[in-house]
Amino acid sequence: MALLQVHFIIFQKRVNRGWSKVPDVSIAISAQDKYLSALNTMAKITKSFSKDMDEMEDTLGRLNKNKYTLKMDLKDAQRQLEKAEKQFQKTGKAKDELAPSLSCLRARNSARLFQQAGGMGLRPVPPCYLRGM
Repeated sequence: MALLQVHFIIFQKRVNRGWSKVPDVSIAISAQDKYLSALNTMAKITKSFSKDMDEMEDTLGRLNKNKYTLKMDLKDAQRQLEKAEKQFQKTGKAKDELAPSLSCLRARNSARLFQQAGGMGLRPVPPCYLRGM
C-alpha cells in the first residue's frame, strides 16, 4: 500500500472541434496522503494502550496493598492464636491442679446432702485439704 499517491492529469486544448496535438500547459496535480492517517490511527491505538496500561498499573498497586494488608492480618491472627494456645495450656494445667480439690469438695457436698436427707450411721465427712483454703 502506497502511503502517498500522486496523480498527474494533463489537459488537452480543444481546437476546431478536435483535440490539439500539443497538450495544454495546464496541469492538475492531486495528492492523497495516506501516511498521516496511518500515523493518526497508530497514535489513537497507542493512547488507548497507554490508558489501559495505566489502569492495569493502578489495579496492580491496589492488589499489592491488599496483599500486604492480608499478610499483616495473617501475622496478627497467628500471634493471637499462639497466645490463645498458651492460655489454653495454662488453663489445662490449672484444671489438673484443681481436680483433686474439686473431687474432694464434691464428695463432702454429697455426704452432707445425704446426711441432711436422713442418712443415719454415717461417719462425719473428713475435711478436704485445699491449697489456699
